[in-house]
Amino acid sequence: MPRSLGAVDIGRDHFASIAQQALHTPWVPRNPRPINGPAEVMEILDLAA
Repeated sequence: MPRSLGAVDIGRDHFASIAQQALHTPWVPRNPRPINGPAEVMEILDLAA
């Protein structure tokens, strides 16, 4: 099991695109903790980097 996004070749250069696309999934609006924009998704991605 990979331990980071980097381990599966997902680099920080992809984060902005991933963050924008994540906002249009069914999961982000239903997240128990509100996610109020791509900057907050980027924070999560940074933690997973």
